Amino acid sequence: PRLLELGLNTELLAENLAGIVSQRLVRRLCPACKASGPADPAPWQGTLAPLPPGTVVHRAQGCPACDFRGYRGRFAIMEILPFDTELHDMLARSSGIIELHRAVRRMGLPTLADDGLRRVIDGSTSLEELGRVVNLENLRSRAVESFCGRASLCASSSVSATTALTGTSVFGSGNCSEGW
Repeated sequence: PRLLELGLNTELLAENLAGIVSQRLVRRLCPACKASGPADPAPWQGTLAPLPPGTVVHRAQGCPACDFRGYRGRFAIMEILPFDTELHDMLARSSGIIELHRAVRRMGLPTLADDGLRRVIDGSTSLEELGRVVNLENLRSRAVESFCGRASLCASSSVSATTALTGTSVFGSGNCSEGW
């Protein structure tokens, strides 16, 4: 919508758009003081995909190494939308946002919330931090089953949403063998 508000022709946009990348910065838990424990189900009440009982998550504590904040540094969670013929055609026809959203959901690609949940489960950030940055209503049951059902989803915690799409990490040394 922003590009269209600037007066860009929808046909021109559809012909030249290869994909869209969305990202948010999330605070990284301090490795010196993060505490682990069972996930509190309260923040998940009413969401589409509650964490299964017994899922271990980490929480911020605070120590001298992180100036008693519980977090040290940041990293990006990402959502990548490659444009296919269907999306190009819909954009050229000036389809509504609801129709575009349904088409994207049918593609089954991981959302920002999905990538963030993966990072909560691998201990990189807290559930509270993820809830501060993204809408937890966007989680899909498929993503939770995938993350929680596979202990060895990825060999490294330094992989991103790109890994899920390509099978190879571009951000770290990890290699995702099973994909999402």
